[in-house]
Parts: sequence; C-alpha cells; structure tokens
Amino acid sequence: ILLKGLPNPLNYVGIWLIKQYAKSSATRTQQKLPVLVYMASNTHEIKAIAPGLGDKWLPYSEVLLKIAQKQSTGFNYKGNIMSFIKEKLNDVTALGDTLLLCHAQNLRFTWTWLQNINITTDQLAFETETPQPITNWKGLRVVRIRDSQSNETPEWYAQKEEEFGFAQGLFKITERVFASTYNKPKQFKKLSPVLSKTADSTGSKGKSYTPAPDTYAWNPGLFEITVACVQPGDEIWQWASMAHELRNIAVHHDEPTALPLPLHLAKKIEEYTLSLEKLLENSDEELLENSD
Repeated sequence: ILLKGLPNPLNYVGIWLIKQYAKSSATRTQQKLPVLVYMASNTHEIKAIAPGLGDKWLPYSEVLLKIAQKQSTGFNYKGNIMSFIKEKLNDVTALGDTLLLCHAQNLRFTWTWLQNINITTDQLAFETETPQPITNWKGLRVVRIRDSQSNETPEWYAQKEEEFGFAQGLFKITERVFASTYNKPKQFKKLSPVLSKTADSTGSKGKSYTPAPDTYAWNPGLFEITVACVQPGDEIWQWASMAHELRNIAVHHDEPTALPLPLHLAKKIEEYTLSLEKLLENSDEELLENSD
C-alpha cells in the first residue's frame, strides 16, 4: 500500500517489546525481547529480527520458529534494548524512506522519549541522549499509536448534536494527533446506532425500537495516532493517513486490525513466547503429578 504523495518505495517498521519470564526465556532469567518487523511498499516480503538471531533480517515465519525454539536472547537493561533498536533501525533507513510505528503503552517505559512529557516534535532521542533533529536520520518518520489500555483513549466516538452513529475514518484532533476508527464488524452489521438498552428510540427511517437490555453493544475503538517526527516538506496528515490505512491491509482478516499491520505482526510474535510459557507451566504441573 502507498498513498499518493508519499515516497516510493517506502519502508515500514513495527517494534514490539516482549516481556519474557524466566521459564520462557533462553537464559532462564526475566528479560525483555525487542522484535522488529519490516515491510516495504515495493515487495510482498515480510521480515523480522530479534536479538540472538544474527545480524540479518529473516523471513517472518523463520523468526517465529526460532523464537519458539528459544534461539533469541533478550536483555535486562534499557540501554541494551535501545542500542539494538537503534542499530536495526539504522539498517532500514539506509535503504531509504522509512515509517517507524511504535505502541505507546508497550514501549514507552523502556523508550522514555515516547512518553507524553518527553516526546518532541521532529526531534528524536534514544536512551537518555538529548533529542536531535530528525534530519539526522535521513528519511525517517516516527508515528506513535496509543489505544484504550488503562483508559487512555475515549471509549466511543462521536455524537453530533442529537444524531447518533458509528464514526469511521481518520479525524484530526490537533496538528499532530489524529483519531483512527473503522466501521462495524460483520457480526454487528444489523446493529442500529440508536438502539438503547434502557430507552425507546427511533431510527433515521422512522423505525421504532424498544429497549434491548440483552443485546450486545458495540462502539468503534478509537486509536490515537501521533505523528511525532516527519522530514522537511512532509504533509503531516499524509503520514497519519498511512498509519490509518495500514490497519486495513491484512488479507487474512475480514476486518481492520487494531494496529497498523507491521505493528500488528510484531505484537503477534509475543504469542509464541506466551504459548511457550503456558506449555512449560503445563509440563511442570504434569511432572509434579507424576512425581506424586
């Protein structure tokens, strides 16, 4: 996918930080495993990388297998994590224009620049260094995604005077902050936006509805898109639109993904470590039962 007016080709990178416990880590110690997923507008390849898997970006499926086999090695210190992220990001930006996608709640306690009190416009900082102009990283743009975890974004959007509906699209909140929402999923296609659990209501075509306390409700999730860093001459809204559109390009999903695809795939890698942890827990329980 590529929107008109954006660089072509364009690289996409999603970062996810996996918190590993002692049982599921290769070193049998609690640690954090940074994983990066790479995509590009001119190829269908999806690649990924994690510490301990060598210096080269590998096919996504191969990385999943290697992590499941505990070939990856995480870190105990923020400095090591950020050095790895910075090094691999430099590898991608050397190829050309790059959009970096980060998840606020997942990464900001390690990459503290992503926190609201630290994030800077068109200036980037790794670790504890002073923010530097984004032009020091040729072709790099940075977008931060934030979701409703810990109630940090609204639960619904929006009401227009007395008119109710399900909002879909990209909405500008401030110069750099946008709201991304998508329409009803298939299982809620027949759900009326005026239906209430407690009161009578009337639809736009005059149809009357009685209270429906047993009907499942649905509201579009609001994902906050913050365009933190762009290059000189860029249109900010185009990069927000790119992040929004990347939620709706997964061919194996009928509905949009919660996160832009590179970030969605990076998060999915975490399932391999969680599944492994659960498997190890079950194995321990079986051993105890057998020993009894």
